[in-house]
Amino acid sequence: MKEEITKMTDKVLIFMHIPKTGGSTLNELFKKQYEQDEILTHFPLDRLSSEFNDLSSTKNDKIKGISGHYNFGVHEYINKPFSYFSMVRHPVDRVVSLYYFLSSSPGYARYEELKGMTLEEFVTENKQANNHQTLFFSGNGTFDLVLAKKNLETHFPVVGVTDMFNESVFLMKKEFNWKYTEYKKVNVTPKRPSLKEIPNSILKIIEENNRLDMELYKYVKERLTHQLELLSSEEHREIQQNREERHKK
Repeated sequence: MKEEITKMTDKVLIFMHIPKTGGSTLNELFKKQYEQDEILTHFPLDRLSSEFNDLSSTKNDKIKGISGHYNFGVHEYINKPFSYFSMVRHPVDRVVSLYYFLSSSPGYARYEELKGMTLEEFVTENKQANNHQTLFFSGNGTFDLVLAKKNLETHFPVVGVTDMFNESVFLMKKEFNWKYTEYKKVNVTPKRPSLKEIPNSILKIIEENNRLDMELYKYVKERLTHQLELLSSEEHREIQQNREERHKK
């Protein structure tokens, strides 16, 4: 008897949303793929297990997607086959965007602390500014690049890159059988300067404090590029057509 193969459509797809990687835009696109009762979005981790497993069997069977700022490992809270996807961003750009977003967001829990903090203070003192993407992929509360890559290769068929957003979405559509790929950018950081306007000394601090994330970003981008190289000429034309249509809007 042949071993039964679990199809992607039979799995719960988990979006591991790393802050300031274009994840809010991607999450809105992700939610479009499902009916409202088919996806759990940004549930507190301490409630996720009970919310998922206490559902009636009929409702449980409907759950197809989960998204949130969860580190790798959230699959341990559910009782169905699973797969992950995520998005990463160049560490320097992500940290700068994160600082200007948090320090201008009164709804953020630590806004009062951050609003008077300089960018240099933020990148040297705030934990979110140091190898946070590696921490997400490690999933064990440590900054383990080897484990992060292993988890990525084992459980993430596609990990996108913010500066290749269109290409990333195309691969996700192809891998996860998505129907909708139209998106509008949301949660964009307001009034943030370009990297050219930031002193090199600060940019160097960010790079130094994000060595693991720099390597992880390079690894993911090379992986994504290789996946794109395997596409057909027709698929590449489709990506180009999608890009041109977005530029017209």
